[in-house]
Amino acid sequence: MAMEVSLPLPLLPGDVIKEILVRMSVKELLRLRSVCKEWCILIDSPEFIRTHRKVSKLGLFINDFEHLYWLDLDTLDSSSSSVSCTLERLDKSRGFVALNLGCCNGLIVEGYCGYLCSGGGVPFLWNPSTRNYGKVSFNKDYASYSLTTVIGLGYDPLIDDHKIFTSTVIVPQKRKKRSVCVFQQYCVKAKTWKKLICNDALSENYGYDFGHVFMENSTLYWVVTPWDEEEKEDNEDAFCNVRFILGYDIVTEKHTKLPLPTSFEETHCFVFGPCDLDGCLSVVRQKKNERSCFEIWVMKEYGKEEERRSWTKLFSVVAAAADHGPGYFQSRMRPIKYYESTNQLLLYVDCERLILYDSKMNTFKHVHVPILGVAGRFEAYLAVQTLVGI
Repeated sequence: MAMEVSLPLPLLPGDVIKEILVRMSVKELLRLRSVCKEWCILIDSPEFIRTHRKVSKLGLFINDFEHLYWLDLDTLDSSSSSVSCTLERLDKSRGFVALNLGCCNGLIVEGYCGYLCSGGGVPFLWNPSTRNYGKVSFNKDYASYSLTTVIGLGYDPLIDDHKIFTSTVIVPQKRKKRSVCVFQQYCVKAKTWKKLICNDALSENYGYDFGHVFMENSTLYWVVTPWDEEEKEDNEDAFCNVRFILGYDIVTEKHTKLPLPTSFEETHCFVFGPCDLDGCLSVVRQKKNERSCFEIWVMKEYGKEEERRSWTKLFSVVAAAADHGPGYFQSRMRPIKYYESTNQLLLYVDCERLILYDSKMNTFKHVHVPILGVAGRFEAYLAVQTLVGI
């Protein structure tokens, strides 16, 4: 009887190995680092990390204020009346999960509140996929009589560094003087603070809410309102007077203004956003006299030239009137993802639920999220899982 001879496995070219590894998840890559020294060096290299980040699929970070989870949007099972999903818990080695103050390239700025102060409240910059995190150093230049809010997190490709953007309200010691607003940026790797060049233009408006910012290329976008409009209206109507979208390029340090759809000027309405819908800047419009009707508008082309700025209304979603069923929601709605093959739109509503809306049948399905959290509420925001370091 002939003896069986085991043949050595063929060696794959390095380029082929790289192409295989770059398509794997962060969880798998962290394990594969221990296979050999060559793989560890490859996976830890800046070029591999950048390439892996660019090909990573969008998913959802879900924060129930006790734990953080990852939801792969391609795994939603919509075959039944109630859609099921599988979550992966990410914070096994960390003692807290707080509010999301900004998210970019798999990194999250988190804190117990939206503010920084000299006595506490300093946020963390965290990569939940690799479980690496560190504190953001406090800017002592405005330590006294000030209140600083994190308004966004972005990436500067020229210096390969992430930047945290803040708005600081400096309260004067004398009562008769008005408060002054200062906009700054914090470079994560350099650990340095800098006042923005266009500080005066930014301070003319309000609405730079943490967690409500859209980034395209190197530009951050907010839905803002001029300060003088707030003085003309009461608290409720102040939300109905949003005038434009303000963009800030973190590389050139220049700002730009994008107009909202012209139909928004015809009647009072609430505008929520900006949102990321399939890589496009989008906003949600709710008419003041039709609270159950929500319109989703998308700007598919937005450059410096005025003629390229075009808005398109993609969906009109009407919430159910009765206080029951998956189609009922009251105040807030944010589009997450459009599944073109099934004509379904994933929505995050009322800060506590995910639902699937069928745009052709005008029907809703509840997405069962298997977490409890604080009072049943949770944050949900689009992100990618990456190897990006702190």
